[in-house]
Amino acid sequence: MVKRRNKVTELERTAYHEAGHAFMAYDLRRKFHFITIDPEKLDKNTEGMVKMVRSNKLFEAIEFGDFDSRTLTEKQIKITLGGEVACGLLVGPKSCHLSQDAQVSMHLAQSQCGNAEEADAYLNWLWLSVRNQLRLPHNWACVQALAKALMKHKTLSYRKAREIIRTARDKYSSQFMP
Repeated sequence: MVKRRNKVTELERTAYHEAGHAFMAYDLRRKFHFITIDPEKLDKNTEGMVKMVRSNKLFEAIEFGDFDSRTLTEKQIKITLGGEVACGLLVGPKSCHLSQDAQVSMHLAQSQCGNAEEADAYLNWLWLSVRNQLRLPHNWACVQALAKALMKHKTLSYRKAREIIRTARDKYSSQFMP
């Protein structure tokens, strides 16, 4: 069960946001190079980032407006929503800053839908799907472990993030093994 907290630092909020993105990417089998909250590795107006391995299919779909692959686009939306959802689960949705993730998600959703109303409904459905996925205790344990490691190390490689997720899942699962 996810317990909301009233007081968190900006660094912690950012770590959970980026951990949400990274966990969703891992869970949806999308590789990334690294996850960081290190100001030295970021643009001036960015607090954190998951540097994704560029998918040629996704890049071409975005670049050329060809969004025939609904599954591919849906995965990207879920990864994009993962940050805000994780932050919202930590401190409540009203306490999270709206980021450019909302704009990216809406753009991708509109590419799949006939009009803005349908895109909004589709996006709400995907948001609930991501929220329900992250709320599962074994998944939330992974997000927490990633966020904690991010606050300590500032940057995690994909390999290290994968190790943290697997360890957190194993640790959570072992609580219920006889």
